[in-house]
Amino acid sequence: MNLTPDMLIVKPHTMTDAMLTSSTALEVAPAAYAGGTTYALNAKASVAGAAGLITVYRSKAGSNTGNTPASSPTWWEVFCTLYQAYNPLTPYAADDRVQDNTAHKIYQSVQGANTGHALTDTDWWIPVSANNVWAPFDDEIGTATECLSPLAIVMRPGSTSGLAIFDADARIAQVVMKDAPGGTTVYTRDVDLDATIVESFFDWFMSDFEQLTDVVLTDLPAQFANCELTVTFTGGGMVGVGVLKPGKVIGIGKTKMGAKVGIVSYTKKVRNDFGNLTIVRRTNSKKNTLAVVTDAKRFNVIYQILAALDGVLCVFIGTQRVGYLPLLVYGFYVDFSIDVEYSQTHLCALEIEGVI
Repeated sequence: MNLTPDMLIVKPHTMTDAMLTSSTALEVAPAAYAGGTTYALNAKASVAGAAGLITVYRSKAGSNTGNTPASSPTWWEVFCTLYQAYNPLTPYAADDRVQDNTAHKIYQSVQGANTGHALTDTDWWIPVSANNVWAPFDDEIGTATECLSPLAIVMRPGSTSGLAIFDADARIAQVVMKDAPGGTTVYTRDVDLDATIVESFFDWFMSDFEQLTDVVLTDLPAQFANCELTVTFTGGGMVGVGVLKPGKVIGIGKTKMGAKVGIVSYTKKVRNDFGNLTIVRRTNSKKNTLAVVTDAKRFNVIYQILAALDGVLCVFIGTQRVGYLPLLVYGFYVDFSIDVEYSQTHLCALEIEGVI
């Protein structure tokens, strides 16, 4: 029996420095703003803030002289935020943050009078997240690359049949694949990230914009091993993306009706001796329980695929049906089993939990 899978897995490529060609987001801060310098249109300057934060501004006009960025909104706009580069000679206070642009990570100082201690010394530093350029390629959804529109990310990921986008904040995501760097375009797709439901004239004028945050494309041509993949996010102002994962699409089977979706809540709820409730709101992650009908002829293959993905963060697509975003999860499977029920089909049970 031949089943057309609608339950798919995208196994992401592990991104390396060589695979990330460029990004319009910044990793290294430009020179500090100087009042006597004349800035051209779109020129950038940085302004240092507290605890290592650096705000990067972009000039909105040419012949821009003597206009302090933070107090001159007609001349400057915020382009992105970064952190100071780590310097072993600098004394850091507690909670100061720095960037290691070789490892592409942000660290936070554990205590004051922190001078000359390696970022790997956990008595003095804790890792916070990937930096502004590399945030979409880490193992988290809660970190994001952000900058003024457009945000264009160019990759050379190797053979790629799927692309997952999570936690997008933009109006349009354009995906373009070329058969080689600078070569011929072999795939293009403009994804509308407006999920606003309009059912009446009232909705058209009064409804708030609803952001479509999560999208997975599974139809990229995989035969181009030297492809160039460009993803461009556009919108009215700051745009961003939390997860960007090119990878290989793997078909598992057809998801049965009756799938269960929910969340794992990390919010803390504590009652005192008088019954008063204190709630500390925290984030949550997706949770799916799926029953998937699989082709008996692929019994060994599916078992080996899932066994090899134990502990591997992947993108799980519970169904290809439109309107089932809770069945789209970036995470890992907690458990799987296969019931050998019939001669032509088997039943695979999957429990999936997302990352935060």
